[in-house]
Amino acid sequence: MSETKTLKQRIPILDEIRGLSVIVMIAYHTAFTWGNIFSLPVGKTMLAVLEPIHYVIPFPFVFISGICTKLSRSNLRRGLILMIPALIINAVTIVADKYISGIAIYFGVINMLSAVMILYWITGKYIEKLPSRLSFGVCMILFMVTWGIKLEYMGIFGIRLVKMPEVLYKNKFMFPIGFPTRHFVSSDYFPLIPWFFLFLAGAYFADMMKHTSRLKSDKLYNRHSRFLEIVGKYALYIYIAHQPVIFALTYVYINFIGK
Repeated sequence: MSETKTLKQRIPILDEIRGLSVIVMIAYHTAFTWGNIFSLPVGKTMLAVLEPIHYVIPFPFVFISGICTKLSRSNLRRGLILMIPALIINAVTIVADKYISGIAIYFGVINMLSAVMILYWITGKYIEKLPSRLSFGVCMILFMVTWGIKLEYMGIFGIRLVKMPEVLYKNKFMFPIGFPTRHFVSSDYFPLIPWFFLFLAGAYFADMMKHTSRLKSDKLYNRHSRFLEIVGKYALYIYIAHQPVIFALTYVYINFIGK
């Protein structure tokens, strides 16, 4: 199997991992809706169990999106297409927040993915000149070190090593980068820092894989779960639809069926 042919093919394992993440995400958002919005005891119990897990759900989405920069014909097109549902989600949740407090999304995961794809399209020709292995390691370190930027510190995840200058958090328009004001609230918030570094790590990982026999092996293209593959393939549509569906079904059950 030639490298040129390989890079144009869809890799099932990526969709399968993304599909598994989607299922976990739906479970968490179901628990969140039942527990925090409708105050159902079962939801609060589920939320307590799933709370630690939800922090790792975005990792495969962002990392795999970085890998897919090498499989896409146009990262600019990918970014612009994602921007449309991202802006729709922003508008709908901001309006709905007037009736259900705390659900407004100002820079969620779809906004971030759209932005990093466009940024990669702009900077890719320079980024791709850097050595893959070294750059992968640097990006992973930067991702970990800048994890707490939105909380005004740099460190290794929860370990605070350096306090960031307060002036960075005074401008209310700096939140997409990772410098929100202390009054900023968004129910889904994924700033460019640190997530762009994880996205870049995925892109460099794909570059590293290009030079190994694993990428040329037919085994990489074996299917392990057709169901997970389909869910992962349509992850964007599921992400857009799942929360309104969960909310609507729960509302109907509580107010009409469950009485």
